[in-house]
Amino acid sequence: SVEARHNFRAFDAWVTQSRDLDDLEELVSLVVFHPSFERWHALAPHVGVGSRVSSHYEEEDGERSRRSLPALLESLDPDEVGVRRVGVRFVDDGVQQWVPMEWLTPPAVTEDVLLDNEMHRAPHPTVHLIRRKDLAAVRDGEGGYRAVAALQARNSRFLRNLAVSDRPWE
Repeated sequence: SVEARHNFRAFDAWVTQSRDLDDLEELVSLVVFHPSFERWHALAPHVGVGSRVSSHYEEEDGERSRRSLPALLESLDPDEVGVRRVGVRFVDDGVQQWVPMEWLTPPAVTEDVLLDNEMHRAPHPTVHLIRRKDLAAVRDGEGGYRAVAALQARNSRFLRNLAVSDRPWE
């Protein structure tokens, strides 16, 4: 739609929730890029390890739960849980999960946009299709998930270290 072209949230919702794309889910992972990409927000200053938060959890099919539950924040270390992820332990059943930061609900997250969003900006709304069998090969390969997490952490650090005035994409 025209709105999705100009509005990141509308485009992101179309990609992540569209029944039109459901048939692709088993074959590919859909990665969103958009001129106004703003999915990742900073944690609130008072949130740290040991904080009680409300978080969505990962369902058996790997999807995000519809509702959030109380959880204790156990890790913020990107080398342990991955970039833009947090380790939580759910209060109701004690299950520990590493979830994307955007699965935490306010007031644990703020409206302050992380610089990492810049990596998913593109001149036009774009969806990258990554074959799931390729993702599985990376996970099962040498270093597996830790190698992917390390690369994401390195990219995130590199972006944070760039001076605002040195950003060539502006």
